Amino acid sequence: MREVKKSKLVDEVLVVDACSRDRTAEVALRAGARVVKQDKHLPSGKGTTMQVGIENARGDVLVFFDADINNFKTEFVDRMVSPILKGEADFVKGSFTRTAGRVTEMVAKPLITVFFPEVKMKQPLSGQIAGRRELFERIRLERDWGVDVGILLDLPTGVRIREVDLGYISHRMKREGELSDMSQEVAGTIMTRSVGQGRLFFGGMGNLFGRLKSWLSITPPETKKSRVVIFDMDGVLLKGRVIDALAREYGFAKELRKARERCAGGEISERELSEFLARFLKGLRVDDIEKTVSKLSLNKGVKETVKKLKQRGFKIAILSDSYQIACNVTGKRIKADYSIGNILEVKNGRLTGVIIKNQPNCSECDFSLCKKVGVERIARKFGVSPRECIIVGDGENDAHAMDVAGLGVAFNAASKVKEKARILIDKDMRDLLEYLS
Repeated sequence: MREVKKSKLVDEVLVVDACSRDRTAEVALRAGARVVKQDKHLPSGKGTTMQVGIENARGDVLVFFDADINNFKTEFVDRMVSPILKGEADFVKGSFTRTAGRVTEMVAKPLITVFFPEVKMKQPLSGQIAGRRELFERIRLERDWGVDVGILLDLPTGVRIREVDLGYISHRMKREGELSDMSQEVAGTIMTRSVGQGRLFFGGMGNLFGRLKSWLSITPPETKKSRVVIFDMDGVLLKGRVIDALAREYGFAKELRKARERCAGGEISERELSEFLARFLKGLRVDDIEKTVSKLSLNKGVKETVKKLKQRGFKIAILSDSYQIACNVTGKRIKADYSIGNILEVKNGRLTGVIIKNQPNCSECDFSLCKKVGVERIARKFGVSPRECIIVGDGENDAHAMDVAGLGVAFNAASKVKEKARILIDKDMRDLLEYLS
């Protein structure tokens, strides 16, 4: 509420209290909103609540935002409204990256691709929408979760549509039961529009099957290749980072912190940072590293996720710019099929403090191990193309690799990685299973 009211473009903030049992109305009033209580006799559902908002709003341009956005910013309002006020668009949808999006990717987009191929939207189910009042008044709103895609598909011919990027949005993820209901309602809305607009048989059944086949990438079972899921190790498979654990164990935590500060300040490159830190391992035995790594806990849901992915036919690889010794230990714990990491030189049973310079590298980055080239190497190992690889990571090197991988997944990641990734996951790796079948 406070963020919305900061916008100079906002004349009124309206909150529709859809028979809530908490303090929604009280909190909204205190924050300066005008509150309208929805009649308890009206049918429940998002569309009903939006209709109440349209009927009670006073402005000529109406903007809708979901109430469960955790990181709302004033700029969201300005980005949504500006194209309309400038005369560049009549209807605006906000696109974003977020931790959910399962119904969008698995239900809405495939159906829209088949039946409404001219509709090109990153987020067709986005509840962040704006338009002139008269436009909303001409459209019949669905009562349920189909309302957002229904509005999009019902827009009159000639309406100028704009999709604006709002960046990263954090939503409350819906429970499995809610997703089932939402999927049915969204699919029902799209199919109803398809029939109503004569699109079910658009171009004949042959053309329909052709589009379905193209979308599904139907391939005879004997020619299908194994898909590969590539996991980063530090912070993704493991809680924490191997070099931090080694620094604590062998007394160079202070030097590690200072070296990272120098790298962040541009004094040294990522490659130089890796080479510098390897020197502190000089004199250690391989089993010293193995013992330290084995003490690190796996992140929540990692073992179960890997087990189920392997049951579904995926190959599992680890790609880390940490050390191959650590990758080997972690790989055994999760039963990975392959791993790539920085190789430390060993002489007479002890580490020399030198990284062997035969790791994947390229001219585009300054990492000691380039994960983009690493993805290509792993793809060759399993006889697939990089586009058949899925990479799960949290850092800049992982974002670099997402340029060649078929799918990027950000896990507890930095903002740069979230911008590159198509799937965002926080904390529980088992959420990945909902996307990969």
